[in-house]
Amino acid sequence: MESSRWKRIVITLALGLFAFVGLGGWALASPVGAAPDDDYHLASIWCAWGETENVCEPGSEALVQEVPSWLVLSAHCYAANDEQSAACVPEDEDLMGTTRTNAGGGYPPVFYSVMRVFVTDNIEGSVIAMRLFNAAVFVGLTIAVLALIRPGRRGPILWASTVALVPVGVFFIASSNPSSWAVLSGLLVWVALTEYLRTDRLGPRIGLGALGALAGTMGAGARSDAASYVAFAAVIAMIMSFRRSRQWLALCLLPLGLIAVGGYSVLTSGQTSWAVVAGAEAITAPSYGIGDQIKLLISNITQLPFLWAGNLGAWRLGWLDTPVLPSVMVVMIGVFVALLMWGLQKLGWRKTLSLALTLAALVVLPLYVLHGQHANVGLEVQPRYILPLMLIFIGLATSGFDSDNLGLNKIQAFFVFFGVGVMNAQAMHTNMQRYLTGVDEANGNLNQGYEWWWSTVPLPPLTVWFVSSAAFGLFLFGLYLLLFTKRGQRLIPGTSSAAMVPALAAAPAAEPAIAGGAAPITAPDTTAPEPAPEAATETAPEAAEEDSAKQVAP
Repeated sequence: MESSRWKRIVITLALGLFAFVGLGGWALASPVGAAPDDDYHLASIWCAWGETENVCEPGSEALVQEVPSWLVLSAHCYAANDEQSAACVPEDEDLMGTTRTNAGGGYPPVFYSVMRVFVTDNIEGSVIAMRLFNAAVFVGLTIAVLALIRPGRRGPILWASTVALVPVGVFFIASSNPSSWAVLSGLLVWVALTEYLRTDRLGPRIGLGALGALAGTMGAGARSDAASYVAFAAVIAMIMSFRRSRQWLALCLLPLGLIAVGGYSVLTSGQTSWAVVAGAEAITAPSYGIGDQIKLLISNITQLPFLWAGNLGAWRLGWLDTPVLPSVMVVMIGVFVALLMWGLQKLGWRKTLSLALTLAALVVLPLYVLHGQHANVGLEVQPRYILPLMLIFIGLATSGFDSDNLGLNKIQAFFVFFGVGVMNAQAMHTNMQRYLTGVDEANGNLNQGYEWWWSTVPLPPLTVWFVSSAAFGLFLFGLYLLLFTKRGQRLIPGTSSAAMVPALAAAPAAEPAIAGGAAPITAPDTTAPEPAPEAATETAPEAAEEDSAKQVAP
């Protein structure tokens, strides 16, 4: 037993390292200023602690702050021109005045204040440190939440992070952009809070509550739209865990507190005020005719799937100037839709209501903003703004199963993991090539004729790409082995249906499925893996509150 525990620890650390190296490649795949509005965000980071000599100094006018000119001009020479490499960036550290900082309180200050820790005289090194830190935080918090969730309920995080993060999610996770924390909160908050409200074990409850609060605070402290998603995730958690008990009501103080934090962030940040006000004015006092309003609404409704698909490769990366090959879009949309359809076979009222609310948010929120701005899909609202909602949506779709592998067979799982791994490598290669030479000089060999590369990174670009892509692939391969091989299922019970049967047999019948209930699970033979210790400690009332039907063959 002790040997198996150490094996689990070693495998977890190895998979975490592979995931970090995989994201680390994305941290090096683009230059300073490559993410959207990075001139604003980097200047805001440098000025997050107030005025500091040679870092952030007061300008000649109100709301003007002077920062190293490299931050202000970093992307302007190549943004919107995919044939221009990043070699045009003037590496000048002389101070330059700009109004594009957070001096006016447009964004919540927490993200900028934390990133300020990494600011040094070396701008390249500072930005790389920020990106690697955000990648490490994402991997670390995800592993911590998974470690505290009982086997059989880890699927939403595992599958959402597999099918919904390439290419846009991985680009922003390993960036110095506030969207990094928005993505993290979208993946983790609702799951951590749901399991915090469900479990009867004190230790995991404290841990999950703390991690959920931390991830929620990070999201609310990065972007005000992410703050609204944190509040939404807290509501989803209360729906998914609902039971009639005083204990549940008392525990709901935490998600209610996160709702208050999210609401405060939205109300005190200027980032979303323009969208809220403009949308309200467009509805109550429209400046154009009803016919034009209807035409705009119908046009945006029909084009809305294109906005969602933008997170899966339909839109360009960076300043929307870095191409993504069509194969990435096709494969990622394919695996996303396939997992969504598979997940709909297990529906209880909690899951159905939560999915309906999340889908409504994915439709109404972008339409509201676009209508207020008199804009069509493709303008004003970028796919990354709604990526946290998409993570919640696909996570909900893959919830309620008896096992973490969702009952998929090995061939189905192989195509999912293999496809995602190859598309990640392809998207990173295209992204690096765009900045190394520009797309007009692309030749496939990242080491040949490159015009830009990090002066602080000793490895050549092709090596970085290969090591990172291989590490990401090994991470996915490791997940496959744990979820779909007998040895992996014996090592981590709960990854397959057979491992969960003993625990389920002790539980009373759960809520009937609405449609497409899963086939009964046959009893395991004598060689089946023993149930996880944590699964055995679940109480019968909590097991009965599960979303999906759990039928055990006699």
